[in-house]
Amino acid sequence: MQTTVNKKTIPKYLQLSARLKKDIREGIYQRGGQLPTARELTTLLGVSYLTVSNVLQALEKEGYVKRIHGKGTFVTEPAAAKVQDKKKIGYIIDIHAKIFAKLFSSISETLNGQPVYNVPLPVPFGSGTSMADGELWLEKVMKNRYNSLVVYGDRHFPYQLLSRYFSEIDQLNIIIFDSCAVHFPRVNRILADVEKVGYLAAKRFLKNGWRKMAVLSLQHLDDSYRHRYGIVSDDYSKLVMDGIARAYNEFGEDFFKLVRVVSGPHGGPAGGDKDINFVRDLRQSFKDGCDAYFALGDSRAPAVYKMAEEFNLKVGKDIAVLGFLNDSATCELLKPKLSSISINEAEIGRFTALAIQENWKNRKVMIDPELIIRESDGVRTRKDIEIVNALTSV
Repeated sequence: MQTTVNKKTIPKYLQLSARLKKDIREGIYQRGGQLPTARELTTLLGVSYLTVSNVLQALEKEGYVKRIHGKGTFVTEPAAAKVQDKKKIGYIIDIHAKIFAKLFSSISETLNGQPVYNVPLPVPFGSGTSMADGELWLEKVMKNRYNSLVVYGDRHFPYQLLSRYFSEIDQLNIIIFDSCAVHFPRVNRILADVEKVGYLAAKRFLKNGWRKMAVLSLQHLDDSYRHRYGIVSDDYSKLVMDGIARAYNEFGEDFFKLVRVVSGPHGGPAGGDKDINFVRDLRQSFKDGCDAYFALGDSRAPAVYKMAEEFNLKVGKDIAVLGFLNDSATCELLKPKLSSISINEAEIGRFTALAIQENWKNRKVMIDPELIIRESDGVRTRKDIEIVNALTSV
């Protein structure tokens, strides 16, 4: 495993313990099997008996092995991941994300009274995270043995790195989104039905008289980045577009003529005002008469509100705007308040808890989204259409 850490700064026993952990993860030493004796390891590793003793002590402290006096050193069984006879559940989800509170609350409520030990883990991953940093973080996290791991299926998560540790995990659950291109046998997927998200948004717009839609989508990830992390080539925005196309077909409208994609700002929604290409494309969509805007992430919606002011258009009257994920802080602060589509975190949490409780393997559940109506996507009248056409033609 390559990292940016200078090995000369790492004690010899830690380097060797890392080597043995890698052998355990890759199945060279099977769970329940016996390691070579300490004296055999001194020959195999070419170090002193004292160093081997320190290596075994470090491995036992981290839960990789169990030393039994008079019998030897054994690779631990899955039961070693339990804490006081409780299942140990790790959550690789950004605890600061808006969706986490409802999700984790639902999981905790469903598992209330069950013998589980929940461990939310801080997540440093994003488009700017290096592979070396990711390796160091995941190595640290996986020192703790988990009966079950719950992973937010983000498109910046290093699935390739996680595959190195899969043999140590009794159960893997990918939730909300599924951006994973790595094959994990027996994995559970509890996902938001994002195809239906697109369908709900388009149906709402078309039913209320809005026809020409712009979708503020995700920033494109280059192929090398995707391959390095083990991410699918098409993220969830493709499924959203499939749902939009289905609604347009049902209404007898030309999807290819009436729907366009505005690629998300580089650096995420917060960088919208500074991304020249994003601002340019968004402005052009207004000039071309788009009257409905669907922001894949509520935090992209303020850019639409700001651009509407530039064109003297009123949100909810001259144009309609819908968000996604239903971040109440963002939705309620915007004026007019932003209508949005919720992924139904509570229901995803409930099914995730059932998967943990009942020890599911290789199951998939799709959770229906919910449209939350506020003020930004009102009904469009013929008079409104005439006014907007006059303004955008100037």
